[in-house]
Amino acid sequence: MELVANREQIDANIAELERLRQTGAGLQFRDYVSLIKLGTCFLPYKSGAGLAFAPSRFIGYVDNSLAKHASNAAKDGRLTNPAISGILHSTPEENAELDERYRAFCASLGFEARPTGNFGAPRKFWPAPPKMR
Repeated sequence: MELVANREQIDANIAELERLRQTGAGLQFRDYVSLIKLGTCFLPYKSGAGLAFAPSRFIGYVDNSLAKHASNAAKDGRLTNPAISGILHSTPEENAELDERYRAFCASLGFEARPTGNFGAPRKFWPAPPKMR
């Protein structure tokens, strides 16, 4: 799959995540929760429910969907993170405040956040939108 090249492509993927989150139940919601649960690097964004989190392995590929994501055997944050960082002109970093907000977001989805990201790596975040910090 093609890596994102501009903010509009990232935003389109965030809109897809929001659509999935708002289903609130069923298989699509379960798969959405799995994306959030298993992520390591996240882009915080404003949503109708407050601050939400978009995993880089999902938002880093052009025109992504659950089906495309599931069939993408080559998906890798080591590829998507640099693409997203180039667009945002910043890199994801550990951030205790955003990690706490991520944990609250997970609780709002009905699960307890794991202690770390995938493979025991610390969770990292791109900076939150200015009005959500």
